[in-house]
Amino acid sequence: MYDRETESLWNQLTGEPVIGPLSNKGIKLKFFPVLVTTWERWLHSHPETTVLSINTGIYPPELYRPESDPLSSYYDYRNLKTPLFPIWNIDPAFNAKDLILGLKMSGFTKAYPVKMLTKNSVLNDTVGNTDLVIVTSGQPEEIRVYDRKEYDFTLPSLRVDDPISTLVDQNGEIWSITETRLIHQLNPRKILPRIATHLSFWMAWSSFYPETEIYDPS
Repeated sequence: MYDRETESLWNQLTGEPVIGPLSNKGIKLKFFPVLVTTWERWLHSHPETTVLSINTGIYPPELYRPESDPLSSYYDYRNLKTPLFPIWNIDPAFNAKDLILGLKMSGFTKAYPVKMLTKNSVLNDTVGNTDLVIVTSGQPEEIRVYDRKEYDFTLPSLRVDDPISTLVDQNGEIWSITETRLIHQLNPRKILPRIATHLSFWMAWSSFYPETEIYDPS
């Protein structure tokens, strides 16, 4: 990506400017947690949401097409099984365009295949010195990660179509899932913060973090 003010190119995985007037200035962007979901599901949970108009003044509105539209800008990039450009030394652990959830914590990196996460709605794990819980709900890419501290989480008893809105810790106490934190229902002052993550093609994550650990279900 690039900024229009200085036309510096930025590495979107590290948040650092790499080419242009801002490179080598020690600048690094702050990462925020994001979510890939459907508009229907998001609006149901967040009815107060405001929406950016497609009349942005940058591109004509007809260019802002749904990603499922074959005429959308990144349709081929997202849907073709092979890369659109040559890539050298692709790590053979996964296919180049397999989606992975990538975490970088205090110098440690770890990759989780999204296909695996969809089979495990709640996954307690550790990256470096950080204990975390990964919650996958609704659709394959709807993933949230929280710092779980000393807790181990499971799902409450749910019917098949019930949305995942709470977790249960090892003491049987219930925590509410929000976009920014887990909140203890009986003591709202007890919170567990959400962690920023990357949803990336394997070819990108493994290229920038070749020493990444890969989650082993065993």
